[in-house]
Amino acid sequence: MSVERLHRAAASNEATTITTLVQTSKVPVDARRHGITALHVAAHSGCAEAVAVLVELGAAVASVDRDGLTALHYAAHEAHAAAAAALIHAGSPLEARDAEGWAPLHDASFYGHTELVRLLLNARAGTERADRAGFRPLDLALRNGHSNSEVVDPNPNPNPNPNPNPNPNPEPDPRWWPCSFKRRGSRPRMPGWC
Repeated sequence: MSVERLHRAAASNEATTITTLVQTSKVPVDARRHGITALHVAAHSGCAEAVAVLVELGAAVASVDRDGLTALHYAAHEAHAAAAAALIHAGSPLEARDAEGWAPLHDASFYGHTELVRLLLNARAGTERADRAGFRPLDLALRNGHSNSEVVDPNPNPNPNPNPNPNPNPEPDPRWWPCSFKRRGSRPRMPGWC
């Protein structure tokens, strides 16, 4: 029950409650519920203060869930720049790969989260490493309809084609469109109470 309280406090940005639960009630800061830690919950919810407190209390920033997602993946997916910045400052691995080979920059690029992309690039996240399907972060952004101006291209072309696909509203071609794209819209899912 205490682990559930810790996760709820993380989701609600209740820094004092988090501190009390970890220091006084001795709830392990990296205790898992449904395969995730309170740090994952705080990052998913965009609770930067909770992220900072959990890190200060010793939460492992490199901890992964069952799918290989770090808290930084969650923050990047949900476009929570303040939580992502706190995680980056705490040393969260920028190049951590999930089960599909996505780093946090892949998530931010795919969803067109410009602020997150810039934050990750300024932190020196790698731009050239492809996922398991062979797509770099910029490839994912462009294939999902985001232009170079929305998602920063680290190697801008002096004559960029604003529409790399001649068909402005293409349907995904199942021969090249990886199955992983179809699942990405709902990922990451928080269990039950979120």
